[in-house]
Amino acid sequence: MIIPDPELALFKHKLPAHVFFETVQLARRWTGPDAAEAGIVSKAYELGDLLPMALEKAASLAHLGNNRRVYGTMKERLFWRLRRNQHARRRSALAQKMRTMNNLKVERRPSALIRKLSSITRFVYD
Repeated sequence: MIIPDPELALFKHKLPAHVFFETVQLARRWTGPDAAEAGIVSKAYELGDLLPMALEKAASLAHLGNNRRVYGTMKERLFWRLRRNQHARRRSALAQKMRTMNNLKVERRPSALIRKLSSITRFVYD
């Protein structure tokens, strides 16, 4: 299976290099404890402990919802480059598909086409 570019970019951004390689190239499947040890997840729990621990974690993070604007802004600033690169690749791929479909030989990308593609990709992917 070929991993789509957005997911691949997310894996590469979030996972340590050796974990990324094992996951993507070697198709390794991780158990809970192995995933915790590799840094994919924060912690692994037994099934019986999972719900109480999830509720405890949710309660500890609930204060972040008091000011969603600040939290959202900080999250956006942390991940803006990843999102921007993903959207640029999507627009580029969609523009290429449209040129191919219409048999257009476009040397430069017209700004009107890019604006239209931007609105299409936002609708499709957001």
